[in-house]
Amino acid sequence: MKRFSLLVLVAVVVVGASALAAGETLKFITNHELEDREMEYVEAFEDEYGCDIEIEVIGHWSGKSILPARFAAGEGPDVCFFPHFDALEFASNGWMLPLDDYLDPYAEPFSVATSNTFEFFGKHYGVGPYEWSLILMYNRSLFEMYGLDTPKEMWEEDEWTWEEWINISKSLTMDLDGDGAADQFGCTLVWMPCMELMGSNGVTAFKMVDGRPVYDMDSAESIEALETWIDYEKEEWGMPEPHMDVSVQRMLDGQLAMLYGPPTWSDAAAIFAEEWGDDFEFAPMPKGPNGENRDLLNLTGWFVGSGTANPELATAFLTTVVEMVQNYPMYEEYQDILGDERYEQLIGQTENGVWPNLYWWLGRLVPSYGWREALIDEGQSPAQFVEEVEGQYQAVIDELWAAFQVQ
Repeated sequence: MKRFSLLVLVAVVVVGASALAAGETLKFITNHELEDREMEYVEAFEDEYGCDIEIEVIGHWSGKSILPARFAAGEGPDVCFFPHFDALEFASNGWMLPLDDYLDPYAEPFSVATSNTFEFFGKHYGVGPYEWSLILMYNRSLFEMYGLDTPKEMWEEDEWTWEEWINISKSLTMDLDGDGAADQFGCTLVWMPCMELMGSNGVTAFKMVDGRPVYDMDSAESIEALETWIDYEKEEWGMPEPHMDVSVQRMLDGQLAMLYGPPTWSDAAAIFAEEWGDDFEFAPMPKGPNGENRDLLNLTGWFVGSGTANPELATAFLTTVVEMVQNYPMYEEYQDILGDERYEQLIGQTENGVWPNLYWWLGRLVPSYGWREALIDEGQSPAQFVEEVEGQYQAVIDELWAAFQVQ
């Protein structure tokens, strides 16, 4: 059984030591302090290739401000992590080396879902081993108590749809103490509900027309997703909450029936497995009328800086690190906690996750133009909103497209 790690790194086809220059120094920026076992791999690589690895640790979110300045000044690292949601920006600015000349992004040990996510206009700018997806978590005994089919049962029968999800959420939203107000709610979608719903309804940020990307957020699939998001935010069966630890406690306290979020945030899956035993189950996101049961990835990736003097050496180093992180202890612990069957299910959901034409583009577009303010706070209709922002969005798409064409 292979183990998988939150740390995902770029790997390459094997390059012989004789083809790489000795005596060089690689600048390596990581988002965590390397453990002793990780440093053993780094030191072994240095010995094998006669090079030095200069390691710098930058916090994940700090990278959003620190790294762009480094690259703009021509001081970018050889190997680095992606600050969240910034892969599209980094690639369009020419800071990331296209990897296709150095590796097959769909060969072992790379995750297909991860490789898809870091592909922009036919080139792959980042790859890595598996990363866990968001999952819909629940206590099976609660469903059995009310005589309801579980999300996993419906998913296995290809019946896990938005309609079923909403109906179950409404039926499990209850006034348990008789005070006239609901104190148990159906579902919480942690993180980015509008993106999660769009991804499970086949929405794309753009479509290719005559060889150019054209805005596609005004599609019927997009409007359906946005209408469902509004319903979730405003109707009583949904319990919007951006903080995972709060939602986990509500699940344990019996205030929440289903929670969709990353299994590792606040140790959610481990806590539920310990508390509920075999009654802890999970399933993918329900599918919309035009979509599939697909999950958003809780993704961190790694890349090679375009300014590296020796891309072969840099990618060879990352190959070594990939082999190291396949056995990351935390993932071994989670496999022990979940058991083989649930762990394999988690990996399977992950490989079916991510929406390559959606994830980074919406991360770039959605926060910038006031989706929540317009649709939730002000009550603007989805059809009106997606039409009004078309010009702004197409301008961003054109700008990024042009940047990729000159690389």
